[in-house]
Amino acid sequence: VSLMLLLPVALVASINWLETERRDPRLLLMAALLLASLFLTHIRVTVFSLAFLTAYLIVETCLLSRHSRPAMGLEMGARMGALCLVALILAAPWLVQLFSGLNEALLATGATLQGDPAYNAFPSDLLWVPHNRELLLLAGVGAFWGLSHRRRETAWVLGGCLLVTLITNPGLVGLPNTNILNNATAVIALYLPVAMWCGQAIAALWDSIAILPSRLRVQPKLAHSLRVVLLALLA
Repeated sequence: VSLMLLLPVALVASINWLETERRDPRLLLMAALLLASLFLTHIRVTVFSLAFLTAYLIVETCLLSRHSRPAMGLEMGARMGALCLVALILAAPWLVQLFSGLNEALLATGATLQGDPAYNAFPSDLLWVPHNRELLLLAGVGAFWGLSHRRRETAWVLGGCLLVTLITNPGLVGLPNTNILNNATAVIALYLPVAMWCGQAIAALWDSIAILPSRLRVQPKLAHSLRVVLLALLA
């Protein structure tokens, strides 16, 4: 539930704070409160949100630098820092209890945060459930279309997915694995970017059908018929 409901709202509020020209402390407080609430609700979903926001910040900073506006990129970075700081302050009482309980549990059991290879095994069966191949193919088409048309939001989501991959598999960059986030959790959450890219692919195809009459000099009825066929296939 936190992944479907609270995460999108927290991301929208955070991006609104990062992009608004005027510094409005109310926007900062709202975004920080939502991120802190997300952290209290589900720490793993919080990791997803931070990965997405980091990818968003990297993409936007690179674009601003290309357009000779690096100062705006630095401003967004400062706002991101302020957002994380306020969110941590709001969640501080719970964080103290969390780390205290975690430390006591580790001392009592002798366990460590070192990841277990079996815990982080890649769940192939979970990824390739029925109809997932078709959905992943359609999502790939949507992501490719978005990147080829230089859609910024496509780069945001793709960057967020790459960061989540690195977080769940830190061994790829020479760091030890942890038990905080594993590949099974990442695969379960994959439906969110897949749904967005599938929607992007369908919207692009829908719009392409709409301009067929003007480009190919075909009857508008044919375009309407193709749209009906598309809806039938999706159903």
